[in-house]
This record gives sequence, C-alpha cells and structure tokens, in this order.
Amino acid sequence: MILVIEDRRQAIDNILIEEAKQYGLTPREKEVWMLHRGDLTYKEIATKLEITPNTVKKHMRSIHAKKRDSRDSTSTDTE
Repeated sequence: MILVIEDRRQAIDNILIEEAKQYGLTPREKEVWMLHRGDLTYKEIATKLEITPNTVKKHMRSIHAKKRDSRDSTSTDTE
C-alpha cells in the first residue's frame, strides 16, 4: 500500500515538473507551483520557503501569466 502511494506521489511530481518546463517557470516559481499544487496555502508556502506571502502572490501571478501565454501560443499554433 505504501509503495502504491509513493508511486502515485512520484507520478504527480513528474507531471508538475513537466508543467513547470512547459510553462517556462524559473526554479523558484517551480518550487512555489509544486507547493501550491500540493494544496499548501500562500502563507504555508511562504513559511516553508522563508519568503513573504506577498512574494508568493507575485510568483503565482507570474506563473498564471506564463500558463496563459503557453495556452495562447498553443491555440495559435493549431489554427
């Protein structure tokens, strides 16, 4: 049972790493993204990374902008 849970966690981590590459995230944005996708709050992420919650918000705004840009360029490529 533990092995199945660990395999699932590894699979999720691999997906998150691929998303980070696809969106062109910086190493710090990748850290924030993975913690956010792990259901941590901005405050929890800030504490874990020793940054302020406002810095987490700035990173998340940048991540969402990169995700939008990635989607926009993908839809333009297929048209």
